[in-house]
Amino acid sequence: MAPVGSLTPANPGWPSSLVQELPHPDDVHVHASTARKKRILARIGLALENASFATHDAEALAAAALQLPWAMANLVMTCLFPTAKRNIGGAFSSCFMPKGRTLIKSPFSPSTAAANLARTFHNVGCTSNFARIVLVCGHGSRTVNNPFDAAHNCGACGGREGGPNARLVAYHANSAEVRQILAETHKIFIPGDTWFVGAFHDTSSDLVEMSDIEACPESHIETLKAVQAVLLEARGRSALERCSKFMKAQHISTTESALSHVMTRSTDLGEARPELGHATNASVIVGRRELTKGLFLARRAFCPSYDPLNDDENGTFLERVIAPALIVVSGISLEYLFSTVEGGAGTKV
Repeated sequence: MAPVGSLTPANPGWPSSLVQELPHPDDVHVHASTARKKRILARIGLALENASFATHDAEALAAAALQLPWAMANLVMTCLFPTAKRNIGGAFSSCFMPKGRTLIKSPFSPSTAAANLARTFHNVGCTSNFARIVLVCGHGSRTVNNPFDAAHNCGACGGREGGPNARLVAYHANSAEVRQILAETHKIFIPGDTWFVGAFHDTSSDLVEMSDIEACPESHIETLKAVQAVLLEARGRSALERCSKFMKAQHISTTESALSHVMTRSTDLGEARPELGHATNASVIVGRRELTKGLFLARRAFCPSYDPLNDDENGTFLERVIAPALIVVSGISLEYLFSTVEGGAGTKV
């Protein structure tokens, strides 16, 4: 969801709606400073790379020779000490290139946004009893060793990350004007003390990044902290459950070590299969989540939410939920099938 410059919805082949991410007015200087530093590092990297290929230039050869120790050190750290490299890189980025706050500019009118929200709320059966904090989470997968970047991202987002979509949902759901239209036109009443938070779930590292938390009302800060504590527990359990599928993680028994392990897998150049996300896909269970609450399904079931008491006699909402679910899971199963048959596409990697 980055600024797109000359790209416009009028251009053939582009989506009809364009969401822009803009620097927060109070952090414009932070964005400018970070962008300047990124450009400097990019130019240095490009110059060294070009020098390494310019074999007939003495100065280029000297630059390439100077680059060699750094390249070797980087390769050794990447392959043998991925956790240490990740920690060092994160600390460097935080200090040298801090991320500034951003705002989003939505292309949707309040009435269109309300209609889109109503459709989503009806599909999943979430039309009443809203909590004080409602977390809207998109997903994606960020890994170092992934020749096909979109392979583990969101199919519903065109192979991209779903975090921007979740942020947009929260942005509109927090609008008083949109809520009024939801109540008057769609009979969906969101309490005044309900606050929506958009988030991104990295399904490789089990990291969850929340968006726009600085805009959360002061009265909801303690509730938000409680949500973050629940998320930490959920992330740890998810990572621990995933570790049971990894050959190099059979010894891991705590949520803390499991989170560390999956984070390292996502940054390890030598890890060809960092996620194994849907490899055990076997079934789809559509319904209210009371059906599966407390069950251990061994990561073998997709669980789309659906409330039959919220549907019409034609099963309109059921059709909207089950049709894409079956398309997605059958496609995933075929991907893994074709990666194993003789004459197929090779490994899933």
